[in-house]
Amino acid sequence: MDGDRLLHGTRRLLGTELLALATAVSWWAWTAWDLRRDVDPVTGTATGPWALWQVAGVVVSLIAVVVVATRWLPVWVVLAVVPVAFTGAWSLTAVPSDTSGLWAVGATMVLVGSLAGTAAVAPLAAVAADRLRPPATSGRRPRSRRPRGSSPARSRS
Repeated sequence: MDGDRLLHGTRRLLGTELLALATAVSWWAWTAWDLRRDVDPVTGTATGPWALWQVAGVVVSLIAVVVVATRWLPVWVVLAVVPVAFTGAWSLTAVPSDTSGLWAVGATMVLVGSLAGTAAVAPLAAVAADRLRPPATSGRRPRSRRPRGSSPARSRS
């Protein structure tokens, strides 16, 4: 893969922090605000707390975050940051509302799931970023191609 496209030094650190923030925002924007289960008054069946459109929104947002991140960060950084940041954001909403003590089981499932999803998307996005990148130039101007022995045309006035 082409290392020229990747950030280095302080910029990589800033990119990593932005990646963690964007990952957490994906959770907070789509699902963290809706923690209430809906109970059907007739059957008493509880559903939720999230609707299908919210989960789909999180998944699409995370795919977009991973694809953009792999444009400037190494795949190993994306693989390390996204699952941890997403699980941390999820845990911040799960722990206060958990009465069973099973939030750690849920956190483990979120960590494994987000790691699997990131591992599926990040390498493919990095390869695509490398293939779609225009070829690097040496910085020199290309030489004009004139037949040997000919001179440039002069305008006659």
